[in-house]
Amino acid sequence: MEAWTAVAGGVWSKLVPAEAIQAELKTLSNVFSQHVTSPGKFKSGGNRDVREVASMIAVLFGVIAEFDGDVKWKDIAAGARDAFAQCAQSSSTTSTQAYNQAKNRKDDLMQILSGGPFNAPVKPTDD
Repeated sequence: MEAWTAVAGGVWSKLVPAEAIQAELKTLSNVFSQHVTSPGKFKSGGNRDVREVASMIAVLFGVIAEFDGDVKWKDIAAGARDAFAQCAQSSSTTSTQAYNQAKNRKDDLMQILSGGPFNAPVKPTDD
């Protein structure tokens, strides 16, 4: 119950260090990239893997957005959270549009991790 109270109070830094969040995002970036290599791989079941990993990336960006200490990418985290959540939702299908969205998020993630700018494709929500 103590952990839940810490999160509910917005004290993420007591649960997980910023470095761990950043390292996990880099690891998930590599996994995400492996599943977004070609439309054929995506359409032959890779979309399910993309959906899972994009969901985890969205959660991490959500934690970053709410993190109470210094953490990389905090200024773009809400937009990235919503973009990856939308990508995860779209990846429930094997459409070309869903693949293209996943490819765009893969490119965005590479840009973010290399310190480049990120322009959120959707307006972040307050939720």
